[in-house]
Amino acid sequence: MASSSIERALRIEPNNPLLWLEMSKLRQAENNYAQAESMARKALSKATGDAKVQAAAWRAIADSLKVRARNQEARDAEARADSLLPR
Repeated sequence: MASSSIERALRIEPNNPLLWLEMSKLRQAENNYAQAESMARKALSKATGDAKVQAAAWRAIADSLKVRARNQEARDAEARADSLLPR
């Protein structure tokens, strides 16, 4: 199962922000939006210096907030993502 593979990878590389983002996507797919946000925030904390990963984490946070009708926070998260990457 995908979840157990990612969890195993996280035990090996707990500081890998891409693995935390994958866990966030998995939790979103399971409709566990609070956990998805938490995993995305963990990815954000591990992605120092990597604007692309930081932007992806902010977008994942925004997605999890939107679903829970936390629209202003979602817009703020999207703005943070947009500020990290030039269009």
